[in-house]
Amino acid sequence: MHFAKSVKSIVRRFPSDSPVRKAYNKRKVAAYAARAFSGEQIRKAETDRDYLRQLLSAYAARYPEKNETIMESVLRQIMGSAVTAERQNDQALKEEIVFCKLAYGFSPVEFFGYELEGKTADQRRQYVSDRELMEYVYRMNDRIDISLFNDKADTYRRFGKYYDREAVAVETSDDYRDFSGFAEKHGVFVKKKVNGAMGRDVELIDIRKEGSGPESFFAELESTGKYLIEELIVQDKETAVFNESSVNTVKFLSFLTSKGVRIPYCFMKCGRKGSFVDNGGSGGILVGIDLNTGKLDTDGFDEYHTRYPAHPDSGVIFNGYQLPRFDEALALCMHLSPQAPSVRYIGWDLAYTKGKWVVVEGNGMNQLIGPQLVYERGIKQEIAGIMKEMDLIVG
Repeated sequence: MHFAKSVKSIVRRFPSDSPVRKAYNKRKVAAYAARAFSGEQIRKAETDRDYLRQLLSAYAARYPEKNETIMESVLRQIMGSAVTAERQNDQALKEEIVFCKLAYGFSPVEFFGYELEGKTADQRRQYVSDRELMEYVYRMNDRIDISLFNDKADTYRRFGKYYDREAVAVETSDDYRDFSGFAEKHGVFVKKKVNGAMGRDVELIDIRKEGSGPESFFAELESTGKYLIEELIVQDKETAVFNESSVNTVKFLSFLTSKGVRIPYCFMKCGRKGSFVDNGGSGGILVGIDLNTGKLDTDGFDEYHTRYPAHPDSGVIFNGYQLPRFDEALALCMHLSPQAPSVRYIGWDLAYTKGKWVVVEGNGMNQLIGPQLVYERGIKQEIAGIMKEMDLIVG
């Protein structure tokens, strides 16, 4: 760990377009490009179930700890839905999920979300898997500069004026003065771990109900990690109509190419009744958006590919709903992306409040599950075409 930090410190001194930085990224790309099985083994296993089982058995024997971790994630995903939980003892299903993980890099979430069980090998290859995405990320985004988006406090420091709300970082004891002033002004606020993902470390806090008081609350925060404390976003009725308890956001996927910023995909994320977050990984529903009109243009889907023509709690129909002032949201993302030129792929989350769109956060390692889930097709060829227009760090 100390050696890795030393290398990172040295590499940081070089400009992002230097050969040293490129080599640093290349190592990461190579790590994600590595496969558990050879291409020949994968092709044979695709048509021979007995051979597939031999491959999985050999992998489990060689890497028992890794295999156990994979199996735990598989079972956790199967048990996450009433429908799939009925198949918890389906050995063939488990084998198929593990094979898709090791052969293609698909997570158990993607296996169900893309309905990979019923697809051919050629159809599966049309999708960008989670592992392939990470390979692409480090081809597009500088491995050092991406830290700007891996730390929510750093993102706020850089793009705070587009958030249109107050926030303070809790990183050391020196931050208590800022925190206490913020908490006195904003009794209810949002607590986020600076390196959290998928809404799992986002919490609504009412400091007035914290019996120990602000000082003890701050001490607990400081002892458990680094946090960004944000003023609460109160969304306008146009987006709250789907679900009032969560801030329902729009995700824009932006690529900085030699021809300028391209935003080929965006989708809306809606939370469920009583939930504070809207992320698909936290039970939310994703819906596609027509970039030309700002209208929702698909049904809603959860991560198990359950289809919702209307929001299951509010009853509001998804397809055809017009989002407000959508052209302004699109323009904001087009304006933001070039401001981090060495991070060429960014996912921007925007929320609609006080009659305008504001930044919720940016993500330099954004998953591609959203567009592939809502449009029910793989986008590997489209992403490859966009990357051909980019000045890649690793070609």
